[in-house]
Amino acid sequence: MPELPIGHRLILLSRRWGLAVSPLARSRRWVSRLFLGGLGTCTLDLGCGDGHYALAAARRGGRVLGVSNDPRALERAAQLRDFCGLAPDQVEFQCADLRAWQPAPDEQYDQILLLAVTEHLLDDAGLLRRVRPALKPDGLLFVSAPNRACGLQEKRVHVAREETGRHVRHGYTFEQLEALLARCGYEPVDRRGFGWFGTQATMRAEWALSLPSPVLVAVRVLGFLLWRLLTAVLDRVPVREPYLLMVIARKAAAP
Repeated sequence: MPELPIGHRLILLSRRWGLAVSPLARSRRWVSRLFLGGLGTCTLDLGCGDGHYALAAARRGGRVLGVSNDPRALERAAQLRDFCGLAPDQVEFQCADLRAWQPAPDEQYDQILLLAVTEHLLDDAGLLRRVRPALKPDGLLFVSAPNRACGLQEKRVHVAREETGRHVRHGYTFEQLEALLARCGYEPVDRRGFGWFGTQATMRAEWALSLPSPVLVAVRVLGFLLWRLLTAVLDRVPVREPYLLMVIARKAAAP
């Protein structure tokens, strides 16, 4: 582990545990378990943010490239990578605008992650078509987005007219997401739902409290066991729609 001042380590620990105990933490863990693994696995994480999924993929083996348009988020991702003892040549981060980003012609990946990204882009199909050549013939594309049919965010999040970092659409239904992928040259092969009643209930509770981010992280860390138990138990309560959708796809055969 790199030598860091104790205060800096505490900040990184808070950030790491803050992610670990958030309402969507169980969903993040289940999503990560679906990633391909092995020493030769090459992963492209587009819209990687703080690097949570990029680091999860790296811990399963192989090399990861994470791309984001937020330099501050990438700085935090690089700090967390070093803190976790992963080498820069195993997990590389790149700052780029996904609206114009193009994969290198000679780069191909076993898996491409587009997790909670397309709902922020007006031209979601354009990005999906641009990354298609970078996916190996037997590779997998992982796409996740909020479930429009869930209704959890209807009274909270308003869509933006322009790409400001907020949602430009209230997610998708499974049918809409799979149809989008099919139009862009992919064959959906699996669908998963995450974030059931317990996750949605704890998210509503956090929104109702309206705590500043540092206070919210502290509450999550201090209430770690209670938060985990509450979410795990309540997620067993039947609910009609999950909060988060994920579709796994591969390249469709050329017509």
